[in-house]
Amino acid sequence: MCMRSFHATIEAGFESMCEALCLSDELVDVFPCIFVICGLFYHPHYVAKLLHSESAAKAEELQKKIAAGEFFTCPIHKCIVCKLGENKLDPDLQFAVCRRRPKSYHRKCLPRNITFEDLEDEGVLQRAWKGLIPNHILIYCLEHEIDDEIRTPIRNHIKFPNDGQNKERQALELLLSKRKVL
Repeated sequence: MCMRSFHATIEAGFESMCEALCLSDELVDVFPCIFVICGLFYHPHYVAKLLHSESAAKAEELQKKIAAGEFFTCPIHKCIVCKLGENKLDPDLQFAVCRRRPKSYHRKCLPRNITFEDLEDEGVLQRAWKGLIPNHILIYCLEHEIDDEIRTPIRNHIKFPNDGQNKERQALELLLSKRKVL
C-alpha cells in the first residue's frame, strides 16, 4: 500500500491548490476494516470484489451490506492461498504483506517467485524483506512489475480518474463558481 495522500475531490484540495483525484462524493464513501489496529479503509465495491473474487453475486451482496453499515475484515488479515489467519508464534504462519495491495501470504504459502534474495540464474529479483519493520515481512506481490535498475516496482500504481486537461477545466469551473458566490 502506497502511503501517498491526495485530496479526493477538487473541492477538498482547492484552497491549498493541492493535486486531487477528482472523484465524486459518491466514490469517496469508504468504510474501515473491523480490525482496530488495521487502519485501512475501503470502498464497498472494491473490498467486496477482493473478498469474493470467485462470485460476482456474493460480491454484490456484500457490497450492499457494507454500504448499509455491516462490518467486514479486509483481505490483508487472511492468507490469500490457504485463507487462514496469522500465527506470529510460528514462523511459517507469519504473514508476508504486500506493500501496495491488500494481500497477505503465510511465509510457507509464498509463491516461489517471491524470494528473500535475488536468484540471478533464474532471473528472479528479490521481492521479500524481513526485519525492515519488527515482526513483519514486507513483499511486493507478483502483480507488480519490478524495475531491474532500481529493484522496486515500477511507479505506475496511482491512477487518476481524469486526465490533466479535464482536471484543469474542473478546477477553473470551481474557481468561477466560487467567484460568483462572492
